[in-house]
Amino acid sequence: MTKWALITGSTRGIGAGIAKRLLDDGYDVIVHGRSRQDVQHLFSEYAEHRIKYWFADLRDADAAAELETFLKQESIEVDVLVNNAGVSRDGFIIRQSVEAWTEAYMVAVLGARHMTSVVLRGMLKRRFGRIINIASILSTHGRTGQTGYAAAKGALVSMTKSLAVEVARRGVTVNAISPGFIETQMTEALGLSKTALSERIPVGRMGTADDVANMVSFLCREESSYVTGQNISVCGGLSVSLHQ
Repeated sequence: MTKWALITGSTRGIGAGIAKRLLDDGYDVIVHGRSRQDVQHLFSEYAEHRIKYWFADLRDADAAAELETFLKQESIEVDVLVNNAGVSRDGFIIRQSVEAWTEAYMVAVLGARHMTSVVLRGMLKRRFGRIINIASILSTHGRTGQTGYAAAKGALVSMTKSLAVEVARRGVTVNAISPGFIETQMTEALGLSKTALSERIPVGRMGTADDVANMVSFLCREESSYVTGQNISVCGGLSVSLHQ
């Protein structure tokens, strides 16, 4: 029986890495992006029938209805939802507009809520589901200029914990993953030295999309059924060293 995974924000970076890993694990995958673009080349090594593309802006209130329509048209029931989409609008809070500060919240939290509301009913009915929210080490550790992003990811972690309690008895697990510094375009945009960052991380290197995808892979398995409501750091020990 075909199992489907939906990964939001999966046209690049961590999201694309997760999509590829779940394809390797045997899932068929829905790749999501904000706008239509040539992304097929990212998944050229996989059979076309195993991948569907869905484009929507998760900031829109209509995103849930658009997803529901798409799934009905394709006759797809989602077994794994990875809420990965996110944006960062860095800057000091006193200099940011409300719109810029809250955009991160709209995508990460409201977007996750919209997607979850559509797929959860089917998961509960089938008594199996995996919801994985990609948060950030900033959900528990602050960083100058990223109050909006940190607040959004912190809210996503809180949502994870409460939802996990709601659905635990119906075979659905809900967990968050908080990556540290991962080599992506978003990290490069921060303008930070890769060497300097690596020296701050106990394992001595920045993370990769595969490091995050490996944890997602485990959380999707039956062997992870006793793990729910957790915020799991994938950060090379950085979260521990920051407490010292």
